[in-house]
Formats: sequence, structure tokens, C-alpha cells
Amino acid sequence: MNNNYACSCCHAKAVKLWRSILEAKLLCAKCLAEENKFALSEISPKGTRTIPFVKHPLTVRTVGSYIPAIPNKFSGYYNSYAEAPEDLKHDWTRLPLENK
Repeated sequence: MNNNYACSCCHAKAVKLWRSILEAKLLCAKCLAEENKFALSEISPKGTRTIPFVKHPLTVRTVGSYIPAIPNKFSGYYNSYAEAPEDLKHDWTRLPLENK
């Protein structure tokens, strides 16, 4: 992980981060939950969130305008989960939601 991989609000490092698709902002799970007004416990350790629907719940990695921020080892930018190589997805999935 590069040194810039930190939450824009609380500066947490070595945790899963999501990036805004609207602005240059990274958020950890705790700050993401606070900003989007839901409980941190709604995000699974794998970085997914289940949204209840009438017939079938939907499991997603996006929250509002935020998508997983998976660091690109070569460019300094972030891949979306869908376009990230499998090894980078695995690295992101293994990160904790928060530092204990």
C-alpha cells in the first residue's frame, strides 16, 4: 500500500477504503457509514453491503457515490473493483474495515 492510501477524514491507514466518483476523496468504512447515515455493522468484513429489496436482497460493494478504492501498483491511481486484477482485489478484500 502506498503512503497516500489513507482516509481523507480520519486518516486511518491499512484499512479498506472507498473512493468517491465525484471528487478526490477516500473514506474508510467508519467514515463512509457516518457520511451515508448507516451503521458500520452493515458493511461485511469483505467490504460488501446488503441492500434489502422486496423479493431478493442485493449485495453490493458501492455505497452512494463511493466505490472500492483498490490501489494500482503502477500508476498511483485506484482501480474500481470490476477492473482490478485478481491479486489486487484479494489484497483489498483482506484489509480490515477498521483498526482496532
